[in-house]
Order: sequence, then structure tokens, then C-alpha cells
Amino acid sequence: MKRDSLLKYVAATLGIIWLFAVTFNYYIVHKPFTAENALAILNVMGDVLVAGALFALAAALGRRVTRGLACTAPLEAIVLQTGLGLGLI
Repeated sequence: MKRDSLLKYVAATLGIIWLFAVTFNYYIVHKPFTAENALAILNVMGDVLVAGALFALAAALGRRVTRGLACTAPLEAIVLQTGLGLGLI
């Protein structure tokens, strides 16, 4: 009984080691992540940062313009101010 369960654990361990070895060798040959991929990701992150900065600027400008206007809900105020600020930009 003990030999049978030990054989199962050894077989499972060898199977997992085999899967790691095959996957490791696959990624050594194919190299899925290159410098061009890193530059593309950084480029997209920069675009998102610029878009976020524009929305923040638009919200601040819209808040400045609608200072005297009273809104019932904070979300309503943010949407109105940002939309007005984007229109002014």
C-alpha cells in the first residue's frame, strides 16, 4: 500500500517537473517579451497619462466655471463640470 501511494507521488512530481521543463524551454526559444513590447506598453501608459491629465484639467476648468451652480448629487456635478471643461478645451 505504501509503495503504491509513493509511486503516485513520484509520478505526479515527475509530471509537474516535465511540464515546467517543456514550458521553460518553449519560452527560451520564443522570447515572448522583447524591448519593442516594453516600449509599446510604455507608449500606451503615456497616452493614458496624458488623457487622464486632460480630463483632470477639464474637470478643474469646469468646476471654476460652474462655481455658483448648485448640483444635487456629486456625480452629477463631476459629469457636468468635466463635460463643460472638455467643451471649453
